[in-house]
Amino acid sequence: MKNPDRTVRVAFLLNEQTWLSGVIVGAEAYSAVGRNWQPEYHTDYSRFEVSFLRLPGAEGRSFMGVSLPTQPLDDDRYDVVCIPPMYRLSLAELGAASKVMEWLRCQSAAGATMLGLVTGAFYLAEAGLLDEREATVHWMFSKLFQHRYPRVRLNPRLATSDAGNLWCTNGFNSSVNIVPRVIEKFMGAQAAQHTARFFMLQGEASLTETQTSSQDALVDAVMDRLQMDYQQPFKLEQLAVEFNISVRTLCRRFVQATELTPIQFLQRHRLQVARRLLESTSNSVEQIAHQCGFSSATVLGRAFGRRYGMPPLQYRKYMLAGESGAITI
Repeated sequence: MKNPDRTVRVAFLLNEQTWLSGVIVGAEAYSAVGRNWQPEYHTDYSRFEVSFLRLPGAEGRSFMGVSLPTQPLDDDRYDVVCIPPMYRLSLAELGAASKVMEWLRCQSAAGATMLGLVTGAFYLAEAGLLDEREATVHWMFSKLFQHRYPRVRLNPRLATSDAGNLWCTNGFNSSVNIVPRVIEKFMGAQAAQHTARFFMLQGEASLTETQTSSQDALVDAVMDRLQMDYQQPFKLEQLAVEFNISVRTLCRRFVQATELTPIQFLQRHRLQVARRLLESTSNSVEQIAHQCGFSSATVLGRAFGRRYGMPPLQYRKYMLAGESGAITI
């Protein structure tokens, strides 16, 4: 969903049990992007605007009693909706919050990226948004979550889960590291890298980078195989024979488990490796292309530009500038 003023509108939902640690880092990082720094290439948006919305009956305080300026739920549409972690989660209140659930469903249907941070994932699940989708949650709540929402494909081993526009985290670190990933979605890799480096975050890899596990053992095995031999030429037919399955069934199960085809998964993994090599080596783009399984620097350059919003050499130049302190926020 695009805004005519090119502003990414972010809403944090707060009540008296909210952990402010799941709010402040993201709110300040989003607010900093575009305020003192502008991307050097075209993006769909120019800045973030943060709002704090209080849940019905709440006063917008954290469980420590610290208050933030809040407003009630409104009929506006947001690009990002974040439900932060909560200190004590009342299942009774959750089940009675029909207005909140309808609001969440409307925001999701309108195209908002929904973030369920740690126990915030319960709200997305209660609204039915995670049914038949993969999700993660803190290990302490995993059994309760699985019992209450059996239709959700829960995988608490994942630090971050990505189910289209529905993202969940399982702890504090992953909740912080998701911030540059949100920025990347709207402002591109350059803005995300700048934010991650300035705030010393570890979330430089995109949410949509290659996954390491799924709910399908066969798909897990295929992912391991693709990541092991990503430099080699790849044919779906050979892979299907190796795993004693038809190409059609292989692709169907892979998409169901990862929302990517095997070819898309392999391409993203190759680009992830290329990105690391551009950051950490002085190898030429041609060398990196062959190291990562691309047939030429031209092929890598086209794929890299589509994925990260700039060609490989510009990306390396930007990263070197960031290291030398030439870019400031």
